[in-house]
Amino acid sequence: VMRDAQMLERIAVRWHINLPVNEIFMLQSRIEWVASQHALNPEQGVLAFVGGRIRLKEKWQLKLRYTIFDTKSYASAIWAFEDDVPYSFSVPAFYQNGSKWYVLLVWKAKNNLEFWFRVADLSYQNATTIGSGNDLILGSNRTEVKALVRVSF
Repeated sequence: VMRDAQMLERIAVRWHINLPVNEIFMLQSRIEWVASQHALNPEQGVLAFVGGRIRLKEKWQLKLRYTIFDTKSYASAIWAFEDDVPYSFSVPAFYQNGSKWYVLLVWKAKNNLEFWFRVADLSYQNATTIGSGNDLILGSNRTEVKALVRVSF
């Protein structure tokens, strides 16, 4: 918690669980609540997700997650790390009201050959635009598709 007349005061409570269900499936779940205050504007926000990892045979792996969030503004945003393709980094700030899902498929074809494919969709409930400048989207959904082939020598 930070305290200063010009600073943002913020409190967060997180419940997170990684539960290995069996050798094939790992369940992951989180609920996070934040309260923030800047000047005289108190805000609260909540984020919840459920997801997991499925090992499909020896060479296939599927990671997936569904997230819902509801915050008043960026001041009460909640960040959550997401699995991504190698050399890419995803820790989005979830704010306003919406949901996001992603699926990441990994295929280790051979010892030196891997294929990674990720699809993610972010949806805001009451937005008419997303982003700004060159990243402006006229609508309430943003879909990302990423693919990577990695050959090791």
